[in-house]
Amino acid sequence: MSDDLRPEAREVSREIVDRKFTVPLSIGFFGMLSALVGFILAVVEVVLYFKHGAWANFTLFTILQIVIPTGTVNWLVDPQDWIGLQKFLSWLLGVNLVFLLIIGGAIMMYLSELLDRG
Repeated sequence: MSDDLRPEAREVSREIVDRKFTVPLSIGFFGMLSALVGFILAVVEVVLYFKHGAWANFTLFTILQIVIPTGTVNWLVDPQDWIGLQKFLSWLLGVNLVFLLIIGGAIMMYLSELLDRG
């Protein structure tokens, strides 16, 4: 059926097909990568527990302390104002990173499958 198309139309249809398969594939790849990093981080937490006898809980706050300037992190630890916002952010940033990566990866892989079907 595509043999009767002009070369320009064939190129446009090829781009549409490529885009249709590239987006779900990319989402699925990042989902798998996210879940894999989550599982690796879980193994690291278990190994550290076996070695030191204390659970090393990696959270978003742990990553934030590395990435964000010290003044902002100090506000999250000891706020002088906007206390309600600080409590909400502390709760949000206190979620275990392993949980977020694995669940987020699974959601991305599921979304990739839905996009691939439809």
